[in-house]
Amino acid sequence: MTCTARRKDRYGRLVATCYRDEIDLGRRMVEEGWALASGDYDLTERRARTEERGIWAGEFERPGDWRAQRGLATEDGGMFDALLDRLRLFFDRPSG
Repeated sequence: MTCTARRKDRYGRLVATCYRDEIDLGRRMVEEGWALASGDYDLTERRARTEERGIWAGEFERPGDWRAQRGLATEDGGMFDALLDRLRLFFDRPSG
């Protein structure tokens, strides 16, 4: 398997494309309905949805939509990111 870094997302996470032989693994996961497209494979996701593959075979709510409906997502990450930051601080602090 080989991966090539492409960019960082809005949260500073590295985004890469990974291949196994000639197969783009991200595209394949979206194609089979086991991953959401994030701008790169939108047409592939639409096809998987139309053909009711993977998560699209039943009812499915996008995680971002779920968080937004509960006030957990905003432009800056909102309450959800604040909670994650606090948990990181708690678990990363030295014991003593």
